[in-house]
Amino acid sequence: MGIIRCVVLFLSLAVCYFCDVSTIFAQSVRILGEIRTTGRVFIEESRDKWSASMPNYPLLQDTSIKTEDGTASLFFKDGSRIDLGKGTTALIGGSDGSYSMGLSKGLLAFNMSALSSCTISTPSAGISMGQGMHVLQKVSSVERVLGVVAVSEKGTEVRTISGKLYVTISRAETRLVSAGESIIVGPGRMARIFKTQAVTSKGSDADKAGEVTGLMGTSNFIRSDRRLLANLRDSVLTTDTVETAKESRIKIYFIDDSRLTLGEKTRLSVKEYLRGNEKQRGRSIFRLTDGMVRALVGKNSLEIHTPTAVAAARGTEFIVYTTTIDGKPATCVVGIADEAETWNSDLSVPGKQKVGEGEFTCVVLGMPPWNTAPLPGGQFASFIQMTSIAEYAEAGVGSLIASGGAIIPADQIIAGAIVFSTGTAIAVGSITGSDGDHKRFASPSGFTLR
Repeated sequence: MGIIRCVVLFLSLAVCYFCDVSTIFAQSVRILGEIRTTGRVFIEESRDKWSASMPNYPLLQDTSIKTEDGTASLFFKDGSRIDLGKGTTALIGGSDGSYSMGLSKGLLAFNMSALSSCTISTPSAGISMGQGMHVLQKVSSVERVLGVVAVSEKGTEVRTISGKLYVTISRAETRLVSAGESIIVGPGRMARIFKTQAVTSKGSDADKAGEVTGLMGTSNFIRSDRRLLANLRDSVLTTDTVETAKESRIKIYFIDDSRLTLGEKTRLSVKEYLRGNEKQRGRSIFRLTDGMVRALVGKNSLEIHTPTAVAAARGTEFIVYTTTIDGKPATCVVGIADEAETWNSDLSVPGKQKVGEGEFTCVVLGMPPWNTAPLPGGQFASFIQMTSIAEYAEAGVGSLIASGGAIIPADQIIAGAIVFSTGTAIAVGSITGSDGDHKRFASPSGFTLR
């Protein structure tokens, strides 16, 4: 009996010990939220020892994150969200509702609850936002604070999209940065604030053809010889040209219920946009100079003109992209649903070709369209992926929404930019989206493209 009593006593003490340890551990390590990652993202286990992060990972207090060829989204328990772009290193700390971040390099986008506070420290500046950040700050109970911070060897750039924040430059200097303003803190802690300009401020309702409903990476409008950064909910006018940068996409919803999704490195102009009525069907004509576009046709008849071809359809879905075949400019058309039709843009070249679901054809300069052929399943899926993007529905907790674009001279751009989609923040090399490396899409026929 004595032995049994000793064993029971030992087990009781062991249970109490481990309960106390688990309680202490739970009290000392706070779980702030969740990390969701794509690509190569690493978590620091100990000093200079990094391990690959799983796609879903708990966000613990004092977590160091490093993104290489990947991105990370931090979802906090209060509904706040921070997205880290590629090539970013950050330390996340603080407690529930009061967060701190150290951003040593890279880019992040923040969408913070108005009831929370957050400080972001960079090598050249300190950024504060939310409740209690400054005695003069008043935060509405419904206003969220949204913006972007970029850090490079040239300094720190902060852009405010919604709400207000303070940027500390030195012990003696702190600047208030309101919505629609940006600040750059360069070498020697020299700072300057400049205004951003909303794309939607230009053009009347009569000029409006559509609206941006999906965005990944960087896209621009060319309007009145000015290059404007595109953002979600921006108006697309009947005179606009839209450009996408490398690894970027944009989706536009038009008044006639058509949807166009532009793939990367694409340039598309609105050539003609006539609204229909009860008696007459409307007409939409777009000029695809280069790149790839996916069209879901609405109430209007729709045509896409390229340097070598015309693709037309009513109430269907198809993809058009430009390429070269045997050194000659060419256009290929891929059917997704129902049927589209294509012919050479030179009307002296005879012949038209219909393209059905899962089929393709190409139109080479000066030649009639090829006979249609089935597109291999793997290539079909690849084309769908290159023209797919989440569509904006409603702004909610955890959603990143950029309200208004910006005109920024090239000499003021010190790093890349994060722009917003409904699910991911993507880091790109330039706010203007200029890119000299022009990549061609593969031909479904297997021809060598140059």
